[in-house]
Amino acid sequence: MHRNIPMKTLWILIIMLIANSTLAQTTYYKLQTGEILTQENYNELKKKNLKISIIHETLLFTETKGDSIIKNIRLMNILNTYDPYANLREYVGLKFPIEKFKKPDGTFYTINSLKGKPTLINFWFANCPPCIKEIPLLNRLKKEMGDSVNFIAITFEKNRVVKHFLNKTDFNFVHIVDAKLQLDYFNIHSYPVNMILDKEGTITHVFGMFIFKNDIKKILQQLLSDQ
Repeated sequence: MHRNIPMKTLWILIIMLIANSTLAQTTYYKLQTGEILTQENYNELKKKNLKISIIHETLLFTETKGDSIIKNIRLMNILNTYDPYANLREYVGLKFPIEKFKKPDGTFYTINSLKGKPTLINFWFANCPPCIKEIPLLNRLKKEMGDSVNFIAITFEKNRVVKHFLNKTDFNFVHIVDAKLQLDYFNIHSYPVNMILDKEGTITHVFGMFIFKNDIKKILQQLLSDQ
């Protein structure tokens, strides 16, 4: 025997179904080529790549558009390619030891010096052509982000060398100089290196030459919005 469903109950069920369909979100994956893949297609792509090579997967940032979540991903084939930053990526998830470095006034930073803001740290030296090449993009990003982000440049160069360089080239970061001992701690041998830290000073991203300014800007903006 069938029972008639009361009209009020029926409307409640309809509203719940509509709400559930609205809340349901689909995840997509956007590659550095601009191609956007479904979860299924992305998993298939990774399987095919793993059969012939070793890939490094980096989540750059996540966007939400309506009922879609878009994860911006960078895939790198490292089977036959030397990755000079592989050892540095092992520091992702760890606190950056800012307290080991000196401020421009000669005093040491404290363990909490970078807290409250995301941070971009650029490791460079004066006779490094790719380091110099990326400086205009770094300056542009700093201008766009303003004081909402810590921008720090670190080098093993002596203070006099950096001063001479800055007299000829605009590099509008806070500069930490004469940091060879600290850089040896990180075992940095390839330049440039860029690190992104979250508001708590934890390393979230490590990469080489600064090319994709808009990608980095979105990462920093996402870190700014994180609670």
